[in-house]
Amino acid sequence: MLPVIEEPTRPWKATAFSQLDRGGGGSSIRTAQYRYTEWGNNGQRGKELYDYYADPNETVNIANLSENKELVAQLSDQLKAGWQAALPDVPGHISVPQTLTWDTNNDGIVDIQDLILISNNFGKSSLENPKVDVNKDGNVNIIDLLIVAAHFTESSNIAASPKSIIVPPKHVDYIDEWLTEARVVNTDSDVLQRGITALEALLSSVIPEKTVLLPNYPNPFNPETWIPYDLAQDTDVHIHIFNLKGELIRKLSLGFQTAGTYRMQSRSAHWDGHNSAGEPVASGVYFYTLIAGEFIATRKMLIRK
Repeated sequence: MLPVIEEPTRPWKATAFSQLDRGGGGSSIRTAQYRYTEWGNNGQRGKELYDYYADPNETVNIANLSENKELVAQLSDQLKAGWQAALPDVPGHISVPQTLTWDTNNDGIVDIQDLILISNNFGKSSLENPKVDVNKDGNVNIIDLLIVAAHFTESSNIAASPKSIIVPPKHVDYIDEWLTEARVVNTDSDVLQRGITALEALLSSVIPEKTVLLPNYPNPFNPETWIPYDLAQDTDVHIHIFNLKGELIRKLSLGFQTAGTYRMQSRSAHWDGHNSAGEPVASGVYFYTLIAGEFIATRKMLIRK
């Protein structure tokens, strides 16, 4: 629209397009003289044509008049060609800077860099960019980050907006920390829930640089636990659990797993706190070993009852 603002008499596109989700769906074009509408697929549910010069209130549908057959065909072609075919001939590319509220670093797209910028300003009184205080409450925290995460991949430049963004493996710990903090705040609002869902999707999409067995902290009131790990490549996964004497008390065969992060309850290895005989284990120190292809690692966990 910038050329029209600068030169109001400049010829501009002669047709406006609109759609209405009713009666099988309707699509319309509006020229200086006519409004033409097709209902359903290719007008199967009906067509409407109104002449604004003679009938500004749209009271007489003239689409079916024989003398308008050629006009209807012409307008139908314009409608099917779409709004892009109706764009004016403007020399050169006109770029109008636009930014989104949640594009905190103003680079045109909401991505991991926006989340990191907010995270780096948690609790700070002097902000790197005022936009990191997304909800304008004077405090930059996990709530601001979740609001931005809810709009992940959105862009002010449609042509440059990817459907998905690859997150570098080095950022996986950031996402894990954000999720941990997000789950302890009141996230009843739909936007915050969408932010958590977006972070979980990001965490699941990362392909780690190396396979790692992560620390496990069982619930002190319940020996049931979820054992987290990262896989750098596709492989069969097994987890063996030993008591303090080194005796194998339980095998968890998880089968073939694709490369990715297994840190959330929905993806990590679940152990119900029972031995291979189905008996609940006693309080004490236990060891768990991850066997993923040629990778083997062991960690310690403490169970209290």
